[in-house]
Amino acid sequence: MKRVAWFRSDLRVDDNGALCAAAAGGADVLGLFLIADATWRRHDWGARRQCFVWQQLLALRASLARLGIPLRVLHVPHFADAARAVADFAAGHGADDVIAAAEYGVDEIGRDEGVAAALRDRGIGWQCLHDFTLLSPGTVRTREGAPFRVFSPFKRAWLEQVRGEPIGCQAAPRAGDAIAPPPLPEWQPPQATLDADWWPAGEEAAQLR
Repeated sequence: MKRVAWFRSDLRVDDNGALCAAAAGGADVLGLFLIADATWRRHDWGARRQCFVWQQLLALRASLARLGIPLRVLHVPHFADAARAVADFAAGHGADDVIAAAEYGVDEIGRDEGVAAALRDRGIGWQCLHDFTLLSPGTVRTREGAPFRVFSPFKRAWLEQVRGEPIGCQAAPRAGDAIAPPPLPEWQPPQATLDADWWPAGEEAAQLR
């Protein structure tokens, strides 16, 4: 069994639902990240944000390599091109499934619908997990099944669902033999100045904070 863990906004190893699901059952895992800089610019991503994401990506790439998981980084400028790129990547590496954490923007939802269709055409599985929220969007509703219009009853219904057993974090997959990280594409982020004290890159820095 071979699975692709497609990283998007979740550039971390610890408590990463998509990565843990990909590694379940001892499956071989390939990491994937798409540099969609044309769409990022259309979404008003500035040079500093792109630079920070790049630094986070490099730190993730090193962390995954220590676990024996290669992270492939592809330059796919537009979300519209993601379906073909992801399907080609998965098929080319003999993957059985692609797993990612859901993102809720309009363009992101459209991108994922295209990816799901392209993978289905290739006979490859697709899982989109709700890993950024405690409860999946749309699951907290009135007794009649309608969305709430007032916050207070929504809050009470939300608390009824999350009370009980503590919600734990998922540990990183067990480490295999370390590998050399795969090569990167010939892409560089825009020039930007980032104060390392204010914007430290990497998961360890985030955990310390």
